[in-house]
Amino acid sequence: MLRVILVSLVALSFVSMVAIGSLTSAQTGCKPCYRPTDDPNKRIENKVPNVTALDLDKIEVINPLPKGSPAKWPEPWPNMTVKVQTTAADPEGDILMYNYTVTGGRVVGAGANVSWNLSGIMPGTYTITAAVDDGCGNCGEKITKTVTVLAHEDTPACVCSDIRIDSLSSKTRIPHLSAFSVYMSGLHPPNLTYKWTISEGTIDSGQGTPRIKISHPKEKSGQQLNVSVEVVGLDSNCECPNTASREFKY
Repeated sequence: MLRVILVSLVALSFVSMVAIGSLTSAQTGCKPCYRPTDDPNKRIENKVPNVTALDLDKIEVINPLPKGSPAKWPEPWPNMTVKVQTTAADPEGDILMYNYTVTGGRVVGAGANVSWNLSGIMPGTYTITAAVDDGCGNCGEKITKTVTVLAHEDTPACVCSDIRIDSLSSKTRIPHLSAFSVYMSGLHPPNLTYKWTISEGTIDSGQGTPRIKISHPKEKSGQQLNVSVEVVGLDSNCECPNTASREFKY
């Protein structure tokens, strides 16, 4: 029993390694991180893991021809998903956490093999960056790859999106708290801002993002709540609708 406890403490101490000293890692902002030892006077600096390869199954995707204006559901669109495979190496054989950063779309899954969903993204070039963490942060070498999203040759210059607000409250399972999310079909820029307003309660988090969490008065449970959103960043030349509003009972 004592041995199990000691092993657990060593594992925990490794996750929360102390970072002190001068900058030595490949990633700016990372400091030396030391591994746990039986000798408190002995320090063994952790060796950072590196991403050694980042493979994509395609470097170009083509947006499908929008049917009507606005383009209709469902998403994701066929052939707009890129398979991603990351190879990494850790000198000490530590368990690694894989982290991804994209400039458009979203990463689906976790670990070394994930999917990059580019549905609904405007034509352009987007990047994905892979990094790995062994408990000391993303301090090793990263790799970045690009994918180009091409417009269908028959895609009109302007394709407006359906803007829809959905309630996520049933997933929270907490009384007097609600969550709402906005979904957009069609082509739209990746970096949009969302301005939310509600008729009752307080927006606790998520203002500016596609998803908010709110709290509302207990004494008004069962009444109607109006939720509205304005999408900022759409092409003003297209004159597409940029607002949505919906009523929910809370």
